[in-house]
Amino acid sequence: MLLIRNNTLALLTIGFFMLLLQGCIAEPTAHRYLRSEVNTLQTVQFGHITEIEPVEVSGSRSGIGQFAGMLGGGVLGSQAGGGAGRDLAAATGIIAGTIAGQAAEEKITRSKALNLTIKLDSGALVSVVQQPEEATAYRVGDRVKIVSHNNTSRVLPVR
Repeated sequence: MLLIRNNTLALLTIGFFMLLLQGCIAEPTAHRYLRSEVNTLQTVQFGHITEIEPVEVSGSRSGIGQFAGMLGGGVLGSQAGGGAGRDLAAATGIIAGTIAGQAAEEKITRSKALNLTIKLDSGALVSVVQQPEEATAYRVGDRVKIVSHNNTSRVLPVR
């Protein structure tokens, strides 16, 4: 019984740290680029910010939360009852833990962002959602450039 508890604790610890590491993955921002964006041709447009709206970006569902929840729910469920009741409790714990783990991962990995509406010099209105950076405080009326590549765009202040 002690061996089972130690192995279970080790698996839960590994799952927990995997979930924490998921939050350490750097997301692209106005000044942080993905490695795949280096040395690529990007288009540039200029304009002025007409509106700034704070928004929330949904969290990830990588499966790490489901896995950690499944392990935790299974372990907790297997502690209840005995015989067939224990098996049923473990199965119920696995299902409930999987659902709760997925919901927890999505909530933990949510982030704040800004929806920047920009009137381009061409007269067109565009909107870009991006993570805020402390070094870059946008204001309505600021002149900005939009750098785009494939389906990714970022807004940068014009210096």
